[in-house]
Amino acid sequence: MGTLREILKIPSPSKTIESRPLNQLGLQTFRTVAAHLLYKMRGRSDNALAMQLYENGVVHVPNFLPNDHLEELTREAVRALKSDVRRDRHDHGASELEQIRLSDLKAEDYPAIHAFYSHPVIGCLFGAAERRKVDIRRYLCCVERLTVRHAEQMDREASLHVDTFFNNHKCWLLLSDVGPNDPAFVYVPRSNHLTLERLRHIYSESRGANQGSRRIREEELQRSGLVEQQFRVAKGTLVMANTFGFHRREPGAEGTSRLALHVSVRANPFLPGAVHDASVARWLAHVVR
Repeated sequence: MGTLREILKIPSPSKTIESRPLNQLGLQTFRTVAAHLLYKMRGRSDNALAMQLYENGVVHVPNFLPNDHLEELTREAVRALKSDVRRDRHDHGASELEQIRLSDLKAEDYPAIHAFYSHPVIGCLFGAAERRKVDIRRYLCCVERLTVRHAEQMDREASLHVDTFFNNHKCWLLLSDVGPNDPAFVYVPRSNHLTLERLRHIYSESRGANQGSRRIREEELQRSGLVEQQFRVAKGTLVMANTFGFHRREPGAEGTSRLALHVSVRANPFLPGAVHDASVARWLAHVVR
């Protein structure tokens, strides 16, 4: 049943196949290639930002919103974080990430935040990035505050990594400046492309450590000939990235923080956009139980 369960994970967004014999046969590598071929088969947008995202895997837009809208968003985000609204807390060692999901914020109390997540440009950007129609509210939309609490500890997000085996996208609207000492987002432009060298690493690691969020060693970065870019940007900048590409977070100085509105879209790469991933998960759970 264990092998069957892993085989049934093939057409799913599950990060890894937890079967050494199947990975010896190259199943994780096959899934990676298949997901990328299906992505390529979907139509490209000729939007300038989308084209830059396809090429480099990352794009940033300064002054994304008018100042009055930005200030209202900031006030609502700060108020939400000071409230007793339910939140998720993620301990990353050196830092703590707080996330308040959009679904836990009442529209009448936080109208600017809800309006942001209905912004037509955001919807269009994610549709172009995913190359299909996307309702971002089905995915993770949240107010996010990252705080560096113990700078001497290791931050598990500080090493270069990829989130999963297929193209998936995140964006942040920064509600605070990201200065020299702050925990900045770091990306390696053009690392979103699937290469033979990268497939070799995926196959090798799937047979061993098999990490879902694969860590990138310095030698792999050097062999790629690519260079990191730090996004130390001003408040009001929108940063969007394909997190199949190499990325990490600068640790930052103790006591510093970063405030943002965040969107993370990780849709099933093997299914049309209209099919909700949850329905597939329910079907798989029924089959393998």
